[in-house]
Amino acid sequence: MMDGKGTLVLAALLGASVLAAGAYADHEVSAHFGTAVSGATARVVKIGADTMLVKARHLETLTIRNEKGQSFAWRFDTLHSPTGFPLKSIAPADFEAGDTWVYVGPEAHAD
Repeated sequence: MMDGKGTLVLAALLGASVLAAGAYADHEVSAHFGTAVSGATARVVKIGADTMLVKARHLETLTIRNEKGQSFAWRFDTLHSPTGFPLKSIAPADFEAGDTWVYVGPEAHAD
């Protein structure tokens, strides 16, 4: 039988593991699509209210900018290619992505 202190410790451990599992799940989702990066990128893609699709290549790094001037950079390192997903899946919480989808095609090869 557990005393009050033991119950409190167990509750704290369980709570911490639930929070850690939630953070891990979010990381797992973004890991399927790549990673956020900082700094300049080779290509900037501007999206507007009518933008339906952003095309990227596997392993390409883009800056995505909306009409409000918000932007973020992303390296598209997908686990499987080609793939498509809503831009909202990778955009920062306050970034207005509308209904734009991202299509990630095969990595470009030098000829």
